Amino acid sequence: MDGPETTKTAEEKAATKAEVERLAREAKANIDAATTDRDVEIAKTMEQEL
Repeated sequence: MDGPETTKTAEEKAATKAEVERLAREAKANIDAATTDRDVEIAKTMEQEL
């Protein structure tokens, strides 16, 4: 982030929200695709690093 004084336009906010939603869908898909507890933990760890 640029700092607390930075003002975002409506378009920038919408783009950021869309990116967050995309990453959330990807994270959920990775967890759903996991077949073992270890796979789930790896998927969760990978998404936390984003």
